[in-house]
Amino acid sequence: MSLPSGKKLLLLGFIAVLLVIIPLTVFIVQQQQKTQSSAQKSTTLGFNPSSTTVNVGDTVNLDIMMNPGNNQVSFVKLIINYDPTKLATASAGSAVCPAKPDDALCPNVVAFPSVLQGPVYGPGTVSVTLSIGGSPQNIVQTTTKIGTIAFQAIAGTDAAPTQVTFAGQTQVLSIASTDQFNENVLSTVNPANITINAATASATPTPTPAPTASPTPTPTPTPTPTPTPAPTASPTPAPTPNSQAPVCQSLALSGPATGTAPYTLTFTATGTSSASTINKVTFNYGDSATQDVTNSGGVGSNSVSVQTSHTYNGAGTFTATAVMTDALGNVSDTQSCTQTITVNATPAPTQLAQATPTPGKTLPPTGPDGKIMAAGVIGTILSVAGLLLFFAL
Repeated sequence: MSLPSGKKLLLLGFIAVLLVIIPLTVFIVQQQQKTQSSAQKSTTLGFNPSSTTVNVGDTVNLDIMMNPGNNQVSFVKLIINYDPTKLATASAGSAVCPAKPDDALCPNVVAFPSVLQGPVYGPGTVSVTLSIGGSPQNIVQTTTKIGTIAFQAIAGTDAAPTQVTFAGQTQVLSIASTDQFNENVLSTVNPANITINAATASATPTPTPAPTASPTPTPTPTPTPTPTPAPTASPTPAPTPNSQAPVCQSLALSGPATGTAPYTLTFTATGTSSASTINKVTFNYGDSATQDVTNSGGVGSNSVSVQTSHTYNGAGTFTATAVMTDALGNVSDTQSCTQTITVNATPAPTQLAQATPTPGKTLPPTGPDGKIMAAGVIGTILSVAGLLLFFAL
């Protein structure tokens, strides 16, 4: 058997090189496309101010700020957490959200004109979902205020401040042509630190009377003493116990007074007593449910701020009240702390449409890429040509 000629050996080597180069080329093209299609996790969320100090009873307004980084943001889902024993969402929000005074969270509808869901209030959490709508010109590419959230300080903090944070389910989506659908581009979240000073009564200084000059005595003739009748002792009235009732000052809600069943609210009752310590706070939720609190929120002192949560499972209008009882058995006025809660029936379930969190977003093609196909076709043609030359020679 004769050995193959030099030309045939050259062709065999050429074909072997092609068989190595073609798969390697396809792999490199795939890696480049994978890199180009990945969005950059460079978006950050935070609050302004990032830290503040207030007193119990003060309102704290926090702007929710977003720096999109290198992304083209079109969709934001915010889930904000806070400590409900230190803060409550403020509902008197005409200065915060003029369009909806009952909302503690006011979205920036100029930057995000489409409010897809919320705001939804729960114990220690607030959530809202926003979108730029169907107009690509609304894409957010610069540092932008997403909205403002208002809290009321209800209890003092200890050594460390209380924090307002973003939950792990918070999402930011980008609409750039190279981004993957539903890929979260959020990189960093920064909390807000709030130091709350407990309310302290300031001491009122007692004025010191100015010394009065003693008059110089004028000598007078000594009169003849006249017998003075012995004074009749008047009876000292027996002290009467202080029976002033405690005062319930306010009954605050963690969210709007209107919701859909099942609807959960956190109630905060604050009050004082000048006669004795407050030993019990009774909550009547108006739906035949009541609750006595005897061991939290300052109960056992002259000033209390008691929190409790309740879920309304049925529709209706309910009058919730808070009543305080002191150690002498005195009871606060039942009309001082009341709230009217309206609960709507749960709507019948409907078929959900396919979620489109980023309107106008073009999904990435699912078919084979043109570059990969071209590389494969060229490699096949060269391989066939090489084999034909091999057998021809």
